[in-house]
This record gives sequence, C-alpha cells and structure tokens, in this order.
Amino acid sequence: MFDDLLEQHRQAIDDAELDPMRVNTFRDELALVNFTTYASSTMESNIVEQSLAAINEQFADQPLIRAQLLRSMAATLHTIGARKRAHDAESKALDIRRKWLGDAHPETLRSMVGTVEGLGRQEKIDLLEEAEQMARDAVGLRLAKVARNNSVDGRGKNGGDIQLARGRCTLGRTLFLQGRFNEAEAEFLSGYESCVLARSMNDGTCQRFVKYLVELYETRHRDEPHAGFNDMLRTWQDRLADAPQTRDE
Repeated sequence: MFDDLLEQHRQAIDDAELDPMRVNTFRDELALVNFTTYASSTMESNIVEQSLAAINEQFADQPLIRAQLLRSMAATLHTIGARKRAHDAESKALDIRRKWLGDAHPETLRSMVGTVEGLGRQEKIDLLEEAEQMARDAVGLRLAKVARNNSVDGRGKNGGDIQLARGRCTLGRTLFLQGRFNEAEAEFLSGYESCVLARSMNDGTCQRFVKYLVELYETRHRDEPHAGFNDMLRTWQDRLADAPQTRDE
C-alpha cells in the first residue's frame, strides 16, 4: 500500500511547480512510516494518518495541490478496500475545490462524484442528483462558450473542446452510477468525440472515457447477454489496450 500511495503522490506533485526542498521534505516524512511494528490494520491507520499530516503540513499554503494529493490518496485507498478512509480523503478534497474553484469547475465535479463511494444509499442518490445537475449546468455553460467562440462550426455539435469533454465525462459518470445507462452512453460517446476533435487523446480525460465505456458495456452485457453489447465491449476493450498510459488525477 505504501508504495502505491507514494507513487500516487509522486505523480500528483510532478506536474506542479513546487520547491524541490518542500517536495523532498514531504517524501521524507512519508518514508518515516514504520512497517515492522504494526499489525495490518494498524499499519493502514499509521500510513494514512502520517500521509495526511505530511500533506497538510507541507502544502498548507497550496490548497489545490493538497486537494490533488488527497484525491490520489483516496484512489489508492479505494484499491485496497478502505472505502471509509477513501471517502474521508475525497470529501476533504471536495471541500477544498468547492471553496477555491467553485461548484461548476470540472475538478470540483469529479471530486463530488468521487465521494459517492462509501455513502449510504439515500446519501448516494442525493449527492448524485446534485452532481448531475451541476454537471449539466457546467456542460451547458461550456457549450454556450464554444458556440460563441465559433468552435462548433464545421466540427459537429461537440466542437473540439477538452473542457467540454471533461464536463461530459463527469455528467456521464453520474448517470452511469444512477443506472441510467443509455444517457450515460450518449454523454461518454459525445465527450470522446470532443477528445478526438480536439486532438487530445493523450489527455487523461480521453482515457477515462474509454475505461468508462468498457465498464458500461461490461455491465450491460452482463445484465443483457443477448442484446448485442459484447461486440461494443470488445471494440472499446481493444481501444483501451491501445490507449496511451496517462495519469488519472
């Protein structure tokens, strides 16, 4: 777990222009975790608490970097099944992004969707409905801006706009998590088209579209094995295998 967590943090801070001494101090503090004297459950607690302390101390004056690192931590915690701790880290990232970026920003919306894991059923429904409406508003605003900039002319209704693609990615995810698969599929395909038109296939958003479409068609094929989703699943699995490896923030 520690290696995964440190690698997530390393990737998150590599893209930021930070003082190398601060980065090294942060990594040194994470490296102080003692693995030899703790049982498994206590080890997990020790790693998370020391990681949070290092994040809060080293990046107290850079809230958006702190939010990015918290999201990276949440992703690692999800992979090992520590859903409650992952939810706590994601919630803290969401609070920071709502304060500093606003509700309509793509990263705020992604954090909102990320907090769904670990919630109770009714809480999950309520948050997804809120996230869906916010994502729809963000997509609508971006579509209007794309139209004003004449980005749509000659390039289809989506334009070649990566910000629009990111909004559709979040919107599609909220719909998928509500079980509204047809609507989610439409958003994912439209957003993927925006990535293609923007020539941004190396952007992490574009790889997320491919991953989400694979997940969607896996779900639909499992639920409706004779409905013809298997061919679409294979198509997107092939695209996923060929996709460039990018960091998913």
